[in-house]
Amino acid sequence: MKKLYFIFVLLLSGTLLLGSTFNIKAANKNTISTAKTASSLNANKETQVKLSFPGKEDKLGSDIVFVLDKSGMSAQNDIYTQAKVFLKNIKDQAKDKNLDVKIGVVLFNSIGNIKQKLTNISTDKGYKDILKALNSSVSMGTNMHAGLLAAQKMLEDDKTVADSRKHMILISDGATYLYSKNKDYTKAYTRSFGNPKNQINPKTGKHYSNGSDKKGGIWEYQSRDYNTESTAPKFYNANTAEKLKAYLNEKRIHDKDFQKYEYEYNFASAYLNIGRKVMPISSDAVANIEAGFIYAWDTYKQIDSKYNTYVYYKNAADFDGSEFLKLLKGGELDTSFTELENKVTTMISKGSRVEDFIGRHFDFINDLNKIQIKSGSSVLDKERISNYRYGFGKRSDNTYRYELIYTPGDNEKIELKVDESVKADNLLELTYFEKLTVIPEKPREYTFKTNEKAILYPIDSNKKPGKALVFPIPQVTYTVKKIEIKETEKKIKEKHKIKPEKKEVKPQTGDHTAIFAMIILVIGSVIGMIVLIRKKSK
Repeated sequence: MKKLYFIFVLLLSGTLLLGSTFNIKAANKNTISTAKTASSLNANKETQVKLSFPGKEDKLGSDIVFVLDKSGMSAQNDIYTQAKVFLKNIKDQAKDKNLDVKIGVVLFNSIGNIKQKLTNISTDKGYKDILKALNSSVSMGTNMHAGLLAAQKMLEDDKTVADSRKHMILISDGATYLYSKNKDYTKAYTRSFGNPKNQINPKTGKHYSNGSDKKGGIWEYQSRDYNTESTAPKFYNANTAEKLKAYLNEKRIHDKDFQKYEYEYNFASAYLNIGRKVMPISSDAVANIEAGFIYAWDTYKQIDSKYNTYVYYKNAADFDGSEFLKLLKGGELDTSFTELENKVTTMISKGSRVEDFIGRHFDFINDLNKIQIKSGSSVLDKERISNYRYGFGKRSDNTYRYELIYTPGDNEKIELKVDESVKADNLLELTYFEKLTVIPEKPREYTFKTNEKAILYPIDSNKKPGKALVFPIPQVTYTVKKIEIKETEKKIKEKHKIKPEKKEVKPQTGDHTAIFAMIILVIGSVIGMIVLIRKKSK
């Protein structure tokens, strides 16, 4: 009898050891990249999750535009010395910290002169070209408004760097008496009272007695102030930032009435009297320096609303404009480049945080031994603050560089709080473990998300919230396998206690023939005996 085989299917569960790694790369030079990975499930159905930012491949882009008055940085001045040290530091750090810093230089005289377009400082040639531009000089006129307009356009035109990482540095004595129109920084305009002695005072019917022709220069306001009544507002009395602010806002009201007297300032008008106009003297008249201040102030406010701005005062020449510079800055002037250097080299600042929601098929393993934070190449010391709170990198004042807070329950999550600046070259990495809690039985491959979502809420170097950044969501697979095993009929019956069937015995063809022969033999024997008995009786 042939041996029969049956197929018996056993269900065995097992894991296919695959982890997934995802990286979001920066789309441009102002993006902070985030990365998150999950390891294969181990024998305890645990996965190791690593969350990191910023990425080592990130290029930390920044634009810095210097706006200098016509003497440039050629003078021996403490601010200029600091600026050059700052540039050298940035150049030296560019490679090590993966910085992509571009420097532009604008010098203003009567117009805005772009002496160096935005140039990467990391190369030797770029660095030399930048220094050469900073040390150059121009002459004739002072139009801060034009310089600011040129810087504004330079920053606006670079679309590869975020506005939050663009910087404008103004270094000036604060003197300016020219202005531009329609954002055209290649032309200058002024106003002039001419020679006051040639004008008739309408109140007296006589010529004004004070002053001389200032030719549209910085002292034009004197022709008005020295020839109007003493009770009238005077420019020279606006000698503090607050007084100047109120004075200029009052003059702003009348500016349109006197724009018809403006004319283009150039060599011909300044030295040959060609194309000049004469503005009548009155207490409401808006002198060229006041118009120049108003327009420079307005443009500075536009720049300051979008970018980072710094204002430095260089040594005064024949005019002290430091109070106007304070008006622009809105307070005390900058005196060092330390803050700027920190901003250029910092990606994420104190107050940033990460919210990480655990996947619904997993539990966070709330064990300090399975939680780690690395800052660069250093593993931070750690300690338990409470059941669900941990500190990393403890300081001498008992505060922590980082804190991790665990929230169990339906919306299970961990929150990482950042209490320091994260530099461009300093990768921050959080490592923790999760355990798979849902174990399926049906044979197939399953894919589980280790997290529902994870979001970085960055605070930038200006202490302003940046755009929230989403981490990728790693996945792990878990496979329930089918395994075929062959067993004999006997073993399966024994295993499942199957009783053998009863066999019905049926007569075979050979048995009938034998019985018939025996009957014939018996009958023959009987007949033979009868015949023999009869013979003896006779």
